[in-house]
Amino acid sequence: LTRAVCDRIVEDGARVILSSPVRSIEPKDRSYVVHLETESLQADAVILASPARHTAALVEQLSSETSKQLQQFEHASVIMIALTISRSQWPQHLNGTGYLVPKPAQTGITAVSFGSNKWAHWKTLSDEMILRVSLGRDGAPMHHLDDKALLEVALRDLRLHLGFDAAPTNMRFTRWIESFPQYRPGHAHKVEILDKELHASAPGVVLAGASYRGIGIPACINDGQRAASRALNILA
Repeated sequence: LTRAVCDRIVEDGARVILSSPVRSIEPKDRSYVVHLETESLQADAVILASPARHTAALVEQLSSETSKQLQQFEHASVIMIALTISRSQWPQHLNGTGYLVPKPAQTGITAVSFGSNKWAHWKTLSDEMILRVSLGRDGAPMHHLDDKALLEVALRDLRLHLGFDAAPTNMRFTRWIESFPQYRPGHAHKVEILDKELHASAPGVVLAGASYRGIGIPACINDGQRAASRALNILA
């Protein structure tokens, strides 16, 4: 999905810069200078779609109050393990799309998607079952464990939940560190105040992304469209 979006943007004439962390953003007259590791770019409008706590450092020179508020946002670290399991081992009665684990019962796994049942394009040539296993949550981080330890936890919980000993043929580990936003009571009001503060200090800079108005893909798309419209109004 991200590759397709990138290709479309380039086709429309935009420039995409990869592997170039933003170090700071400073105001300059009625525009902004975005400092990367190897170069600086001048922009009339900037959309910041990074996680709130990482965005805090970027807006420090634009609004110290906004930066201070963004530092208080909390993000959980989660791990995704993609596993393939032989169809001959997969219990036939498990024909659903996955399951969630209630918080009081969580010992590692928080959710499992039966990917090959859920999405047609996840079916393999050898017809293996692909599982997507989620581990770790707010207050119970697991990203510090190595792959071997994470796999042991995952297989233990799969045995507990599904009643059989899974023997993965392939696996892929992905760690999302401090990237899963945690919405606390009053979150929507806090975001509204942040928007007003940043707009007053830096009207050409817009916040967007999962940290603010929803963490699902549809919510992020809607927020991206909102941010793009606001940036276009700034440029008009």
